[in-house]
Amino acid sequence: MAIVTREPVGVVGAITPFNFPAASFAHKVAPALAVGNSVVFKPSSLTPLTQLKLGELVSRVFPSGTLNVVTGDSQIIGDELVMNPKVSLITFTGSVSVGLDLASKAVRQGKRSIMELGGSDAEIILEDADLNKAAKAALIGRYDFAGQFCNATKRLIVRKEIEKGFTAALKEELMKLKMGDPFDEQTDYVPLISKEAKDRLTLLLEDAERNEGEILYLGNVPDKGNYFPPVLLRLTPNTNSKVLTEEVFGPILPMVTVDDDDEAIEVANSSEYGLDASIFTGNFNRAFRIASRLKVGTVILNDTTRLRWDNLPFGGVKKSGIGRESVIDTMIEMTETKVIVYNYS
Repeated sequence: MAIVTREPVGVVGAITPFNFPAASFAHKVAPALAVGNSVVFKPSSLTPLTQLKLGELVSRVFPSGTLNVVTGDSQIIGDELVMNPKVSLITFTGSVSVGLDLASKAVRQGKRSIMELGGSDAEIILEDADLNKAAKAALIGRYDFAGQFCNATKRLIVRKEIEKGFTAALKEELMKLKMGDPFDEQTDYVPLISKEAKDRLTLLLEDAERNEGEILYLGNVPDKGNYFPPVLLRLTPNTNSKVLTEEVFGPILPMVTVDDDDEAIEVANSSEYGLDASIFTGNFNRAFRIASRLKVGTVILNDTTRLRWDNLPFGGVKKSGIGRESVIDTMIEMTETKVIVYNYS
């Protein structure tokens, strides 16, 4: 008789970025505790308060020491979690450079890792698409939260024959954005997390202009705070512009035009990332054929790339990550399989 069981890995080391602190905490801590692990949790130094409060609430229910929230220097704490023999698994959400460095160190220590490393998600708009719907999805996908999330729409791939119509529809939506105090419920557009983030976007926009990027829309923002204006750019697919090749964590949206479906797929797959993508078309069979050729973790038809469902696997291919996150997937990743065989003859 053979019995297959799953057991907790032990101690989980969890590291999260500044954005969506409550959700990031839940994605990593809840599955770990549900299958019997303990957790050492490192929040971003930019946004620790939400997670410290959540840690306090969890600690009222779970035994002392089950969850430990540690603040401080990210490099020092990250290295300790990776090198400490008591930690069995590292789960990280953040930049590619940091995540792959942590993952490589974890492997050398014989530890498992779950890495969610971001993307350069493409929205593909075909000539039979509902342009107003596609424009509204692009607006939410790129400019909501000022574009500060991993599965934001970071590239537009548009059929040439509808470029003018789509651009006009998106400009119309952009002009409706309400700037102002992020504590005001009527505000649509928020500042960036820091001055350093704003400075990085300034350099990226300058690079795009050096690579013959044409600014189609440049919004106005308040002088006070770390606001960066919403930008829509037109670029050629073969440019070396960093806004097409790197993950841009902010409201710069580059658009390229293509002649056919094959070129759209080629441009979408040209990124070193592969998190999400979306396709706008009125033909499901056509969309499914394209989706099957895209090198990404999730393809969303006729909606924004920034959708995530916690009961479905979330994660990507290539440099977008290692493993998948969902309630079930993360619980499985955070357990070890054991086979117990009994000879009762």
